[in-house]
Amino acid sequence: MNDAEQAARLYELGETDLLIGRLSKELDELPVKTELLQLRRKEKELEALLEKADAYVSSAARDVKRLEDELAQIEARIAAAKKQAQAATGNHKEIQNLLMEAEALSRQKDKKEGELLEAMERSEAGQAKRAEIEALLAKAQEKEARLVERYRAEGGDLQQRIAAAEARRRALAASLDPALLRRYEDLRQAKHGIGVGRFEDGRCSVCRIDLPADKVEALVSGGPIGQCPNCHRLLVVEIVE
Repeated sequence: MNDAEQAARLYELGETDLLIGRLSKELDELPVKTELLQLRRKEKELEALLEKADAYVSSAARDVKRLEDELAQIEARIAAAKKQAQAATGNHKEIQNLLMEAEALSRQKDKKEGELLEAMERSEAGQAKRAEIEALLAKAQEKEARLVERYRAEGGDLQQRIAAAEARRRALAASLDPALLRRYEDLRQAKHGIGVGRFEDGRCSVCRIDLPADKVEALVSGGPIGQCPNCHRLLVVEIVE
């Protein structure tokens, strides 16, 4: 492949990179993609809230179980004290002590019942909140599925065009002299994604600066691939169509 053909392919590579950039930007800026990303952030927030709700419900359930167990123990002690009082016939002092113990245990029972009621209310409130969050998350996930379908429909053409441009880019890059390709890639990275321009009407097509006559003469006489003396990008001076 001669220098003129290399120049033509180098310029096409530059144009292909610009096309890929434009199409990718267009794909990224699709309104449906923005909406989808926002929805996914909301889903993450809901998932975090659901995790907290699960922890709260589990804690409340443990409190309910603990209080139920404690209440059962108190009730058993009350029953035992009353049974002992009934059996202690004729021992007035022992009966009195057992009845006083049963009365104290009854007060403990009343307190535990109040605590149990509060714990059950907390558990019910937590379960209701968890159900509410689960419903919101399910609704968001259903909406996400619809948005994904929209994104595939609206972005499908763009993705196909990007894929075709990327395939062409690989072919063009493979056809270039490795040293020239490395030079182009280095410049593209350093120059905001544009590593090559076209010399036309006495100026670089990228920086658009009118070049002095001596620079123009040097470019014209220097072969099909030169370098802009202003922005230092590669310049294609002649292109074989």
